[in-house]
Amino acid sequence: MSKALIIPPCPTVLIELQNLLKTQEPDINYLIKVIKRDLALYTILLSAANSPIYRRSQAIKSIEQAIIILGTEKLATLIQTVILRSELDQAAIPEEFWSSCTEVASICSVIAEQFILVDSELAYKVGMLHATGMAVMMRNFSHYSLFVKKNNNLDAKKLCYLERETFGTDHYHQGYELTKTWNMDENAALAVRYQPITLAVLKDPKHLPPEVPTLLALLKLAKYISNEYRLYWKMTEQQSELKQLDSILDHLDISQDDFQDLRDQLSDQLLQNAAA
Repeated sequence: MSKALIIPPCPTVLIELQNLLKTQEPDINYLIKVIKRDLALYTILLSAANSPIYRRSQAIKSIEQAIIILGTEKLATLIQTVILRSELDQAAIPEEFWSSCTEVASICSVIAEQFILVDSELAYKVGMLHATGMAVMMRNFSHYSLFVKKNNNLDAKKLCYLERETFGTDHYHQGYELTKTWNMDENAALAVRYQPITLAVLKDPKHLPPEVPTLLALLKLAKYISNEYRLYWKMTEQQSELKQLDSILDHLDISQDDFQDLRDQLSDQLLQNAAA
């Protein structure tokens, strides 16, 4: 049984915003006022709207434009993430950690939309949440960051086992618990939880909802692309990853050529943005 850790409760303000965004016609003016009062939220929403992955012809300069571009689903996910960051701030989590999550989320969304695999907003949510369990671990264990740096060459399954041996739990389980506690999508929570056994789930999803295997495969592809230019985790491409890639592309019915074209396109866009 996994060790229970301290997970921050879902703040009242987030519950209110979640309920507001679920309405058929949310009060956009009220949302704008809330967002403009929070510098972190304001900055992150503008940054997300101007992501090079979306290939905007013109820069988005106002929060009103950003809300229109992002849509309520993506807006809700970003608000959740910013509030989550605030709740976990005492763990001194580096900015690069969060920016890498945002990048993976954007790539998940683009792949889902381009190949019509699953709802792109759900894919974005999974990308944003996939590593939040690490933030929970950092908050509860002062030496967890050093542990990750020491073992960042391990694949997800081996890292999961080692975390359980060392801490009595693993960050995938804690991410799942956090996602449930904060009233986020159940399929997203399951995708976060089952990351270490993605290939096994693709072969035999058993009782899982049909969206979960697709979300897991999407997440693998997005991280595979993101690791090339986002070096936060200092991960190297291993032969085992290449073998997994073939299985994942087969599951999603994406050809090697199509994936390579998409990978090159996204990599070029992100590299250009980094150089700007």
